[in-house]
Amino acid sequence: MKKAYWKKTAAALLAVILAAGCSAKKSEESASQHTEPEKTAEPARTPETTPAPTPEPTPTPEPEPEVVHEFDPATNQVISFGEFQLQIPHEWKEGNDGWYAMRNGTAEAGVSVILDASGTEEASDEYLLNDPSIFGRLFTGGTYDPTSDGAVTVNGMTCRRAVISTSRGEAPVTMYIEAALCSDPTQIAYVIAYEPTDTAYDFSADLQDILNSLIRSVQPAAE
Repeated sequence: MKKAYWKKTAAALLAVILAAGCSAKKSEESASQHTEPEKTAEPARTPETTPAPTPEPTPTPEPEPEVVHEFDPATNQVISFGEFQLQIPHEWKEGNDGWYAMRNGTAEAGVSVILDASGTEEASDEYLLNDPSIFGRLFTGGTYDPTSDGAVTVNGMTCRRAVISTSRGEAPVTMYIEAALCSDPTQIAYVIAYEPTDTAYDFSADLQDILNSLIRSVQPAAE
């Protein structure tokens, strides 16, 4: 618009200049006749017009994930591994390496359980809560960089729980890992729960309930 503005202003200015020149010539010619010079009306200036600003499109807000809470002690599946039990929502499907919350044929959340060597013959709560290899050993292909990592008490048991932002395949996920000592100090029980970071569903409440359902179904023998 600046080019058009200046072009239009220059034309108006030129008209004023030309009009003034003609008037002066006529005034000189009529001066000897003692007549009043003819006055030429100054052309009206074309008002500058400011174009209305183009409104910016309103961004479409991202839809909030649908909160899903299917965990129900009255209907949950109860799974056993080693001396432990865990509850899984009835709607979740068992797969090759865990249980999955399916939506439209896609696993939107999952839980797996593992019994693994503790790495020591004398495992203790202090070892469980402080040794970096407890969770670090699970990340052999990458770096263990948790958002949080600390002690929790689950149904009377001292456990260690961590939250990690990582990836499963190429998809970013939030992963919750819980570890508990077995009565055999050479073993540790792991519960691994996860959900995609970018998803239309929020299973975080179910995942927390699953982790909190861990119970020792077989009490260790008294020493």
